[in-house]
Amino acid sequence: MSVEDSLLVGQDMVTITAETRELDRSSEQEIAALDARARRRRKIKVWVLRVVVFVVIVGGWQLLADNTFIIDPFYWGKPSGIVT
Repeated sequence: MSVEDSLLVGQDMVTITAETRELDRSSEQEIAALDARARRRRKIKVWVLRVVVFVVIVGGWQLLADNTFIIDPFYWGKPSGIVT
């Protein structure tokens, strides 16, 4: 391939130069960087949600076994009792 290539797009002639190819490479790098950031954000969101679910389950278990006796601590120990 030469330094300049021409393509016929629709009715227009488009010239692809070395500058255009360089822009394509840089935009591909930007897309890859954006994709990596999006994956990182998703991982963080997933871990935060996991921690929130864990805290809600264990906290709810503790509250229900401690104050309301909805969960009988005789059969289902309290998380605070299991840890100590």
